[in-house]
Amino acid sequence: GDPQWGKGETAGRGRGLVGMANELAELGGNSVTFLTMNVGGDGRNVWPWTDPWTFDRFDVSKLAQWNRVFEHFQRRGIVLHVYLQETENDHLLDGGALTDRGTLGPERMLYLRELIARFGHHPGLVWNLGEENLQSDAMRRATVTALHELDTYRHPIVMHNDHWSPRNLTETFDAAAELGYLDGTSLQDFHWADVHAHTLRYTDPANHGRRPQPGEVPRAAVPWGGRHPWAVYVDELGGAQNGLPTDADDPHHHVPRMFGLWANLMAGGAGVEWYFGWQNNSPQSDLSAESWQPRAEMLRQSRVAVDIVNGWPLEQMQPRDELTLAPHDFVLAAATFIASYQPIGLATRVDVGRNEGPFLIDWIDPLTGERHEGSDAFAYGPGLVATGDPPAIARQSGATDWLCTLSVGSSVVGPRDDGAIVLEAERGFPAAVPSPRSWYTLEKSGAIPTGPTGQPLEGFGEPTTWVRSIHSAAAKAGGNTYIRLLPDTRRSHDDRLVRGENFSPEPGKIAIRKYAVRIDEPGRYYVWARAFSVNTEDNGLHVGLDDTWPESGARMQWCEGKRQWTWGCAQRTEANHCGEPMQIWLDIDTPGVHEVAISMREDGFALDQLLLTRDRSYRPEGIEHASRPLRMTELPPIRSPRGDEDAGGEDTGN
Repeated sequence: GDPQWGKGETAGRGRGLVGMANELAELGGNSVTFLTMNVGGDGRNVWPWTDPWTFDRFDVSKLAQWNRVFEHFQRRGIVLHVYLQETENDHLLDGGALTDRGTLGPERMLYLRELIARFGHHPGLVWNLGEENLQSDAMRRATVTALHELDTYRHPIVMHNDHWSPRNLTETFDAAAELGYLDGTSLQDFHWADVHAHTLRYTDPANHGRRPQPGEVPRAAVPWGGRHPWAVYVDELGGAQNGLPTDADDPHHHVPRMFGLWANLMAGGAGVEWYFGWQNNSPQSDLSAESWQPRAEMLRQSRVAVDIVNGWPLEQMQPRDELTLAPHDFVLAAATFIASYQPIGLATRVDVGRNEGPFLIDWIDPLTGERHEGSDAFAYGPGLVATGDPPAIARQSGATDWLCTLSVGSSVVGPRDDGAIVLEAERGFPAAVPSPRSWYTLEKSGAIPTGPTGQPLEGFGEPTTWVRSIHSAAAKAGGNTYIRLLPDTRRSHDDRLVRGENFSPEPGKIAIRKYAVRIDEPGRYYVWARAFSVNTEDNGLHVGLDDTWPESGARMQWCEGKRQWTWGCAQRTEANHCGEPMQIWLDIDTPGVHEVAISMREDGFALDQLLLTRDRSYRPEGIEHASRPLRMTELPPIRSPRGDEDAGGEDTGN
C-alpha cells in the first residue's frame, strides 16, 4: 500500500504528500518541482535542518520521511526536480561571504553532500542550482563542479534564470556556456510568444559548451570543438500574476498548449513544468494550492503530448522550421520522419530534400492524440511535398492547431477499401538487368529526356513537338506524371523492326519495372493499364508476377483512344490484333507481398497507372485513386518467388 508514518496520535502522517503524488500521476503528470530549502524565501517553511538557522545539524527523521515520499514519487513515474535554493537565499549559507568569490564553504558543501548522499540514488532526479539564480558565475561553476564530482549517478544539472532584467536569458545562460558540467536550462519566460525562439536558442549546441574531459578543469573561453547538448526545460511560464490559469479560468488552454508546451517540444526542448503564479492571491496559486485537480485538463493535454513524441525517433530529430513554407509552423525533422506543428492547421508544403519517399501523411489532434485523415494520404519527394488539407472535422472547443507528420513508408502498396490495388506507374523500380530501352519519368513541367550524348531521345519528333506532347499527356496523368519507354525508334510500320531492341514479343526481356504489392485475398486479379498511344507501334505491353511471365499477362493491346489516356485490359491474339477484352489477368495463389512487373513489347509506350481487381465487372475511369504505401509495421513476411511458368509464344508486333 501507500507509505505513511507515525504512531498513536501521529499515525497516518504523510498521506497528503503521498496522495499528491498519486493524484499527479493519475492526471498524467510525470515531473514535480520542489525546494529543499526556502529559508528567507517566499514560503519560509522548508529546510533539512533541526531548525531554520542551524546549518550544520540535519534532522535525520525529517529527511527519512522526505525519502519515503521521494520513493513513492519514483514508483509513480514522477521525476524529482530538486531546486537547491531560491533567489532570496542563494547567498544565505556561509554568511554569503564566500558566495561571490566562487568558494564552497563548509555550510554549503555540507548541504550538497547531505542531499546527494540521502537522495542521489533515485534514478529520476534533476539537480537545479536554484530558482532565479543570482549567484556569480564563479559560484555557479564551483557548485556545478561539486555536484558532478559528488554525484556518482551523474544526474542532470540545470539552472533557472532571473527574470528582472530584459536580458535575463542571455545574461544567465550565455555565460553558463562556461560552466562545464551544466546539462541544461530551467527556463523562465513571461511571454508565451517567446518560448519557441528561446528554446531554439539553447537547444542549439553552438550556444553552450561541451563537457570537460576527465582531468580537465572547466574554464572560460575554451575553444570547444564538439559541444555538449543541453536539455532545455521550460519551468515557469505565464508570469507571476497567473502562471498557468486553472481549468475554470481557461477551460481549453489553447495558448499554453500551442505556445508553451508544443513550442518547447518542437524546438527540441525537454518539456514544460507548469507554474501556478503567486501574485493573484488565489487558493490555487503556487503558495496555496493543495490539489492538481483544478488544472487537470492541462495535465491531460501534456500527457497526450508526451505520448505522441515518445513515438518519434527523437534522438535523430533536429529543429528545422525552415523546411515548411508556413512561417508560423514548428518543425522537428529526421532523415525519414518530419513533424510539423501548425498553430493554425492549413495545407502547406514541406521540403523533404532529396528523399523520394513515399511519405505517409498523418494528421494528429494535439488535444486528444487521435489520428485523422486529411485530403492526401501520401506524397512523394524529392523537394517540396504538399501535405494536403487537414481533416475536415469539427474540433472540440474551437481548436485550430494540428500536428502533421510525414514518415517514409515502404515501397509496398496495399489494397484500397474496395479491394482494388492501384499503382502509379512512376513509383516502380527497375530490374537490375541491362536493357536497350528504359522507362523515363515525364512531368508536366519537366525537361526533355536526353541520352548519353546529351541529345534529346527519339520520341515525339522535334523538340518543340516533344515539349508540347509531354505537357499535354502529363497534364491529364495522375500527379501530372507518367512513364514512357525511350528511345522510341519504331513509330509506324515503315520504321525498321529490330527484335530485342525496339520490339520484344517475349515478355520479361526488356525494360522490366516492378511494383511491390500486398495481397490480402488470393485469387484471379484482372490487370488494367492506363496508356497513352500516339502512333501505331507504341500500344503493346507485357505483365508478369514474381519473376514469372504467364501467358495471361502477355501482349496487352490498345487500338482505340489514340492521343488520350485510355484504360485497357485486352490481350492481342492471332484472331484479334486489337485484343480480346478482359483477357489480361494474374492468378495469385497466396497472400503476402508479391511483385507485379511490366516489360516492353513496343517502345514508345506511355503508362500512367496499373489497376488490379478481382471484380471482373469493374471498369476504371479517369485517374483512379492510388493505393496507399504501407507502413513498415503493416508488412507481412516476404514470400519466396514462385517457380517458372510458360511465358507463351512470340508474335510480330502491330
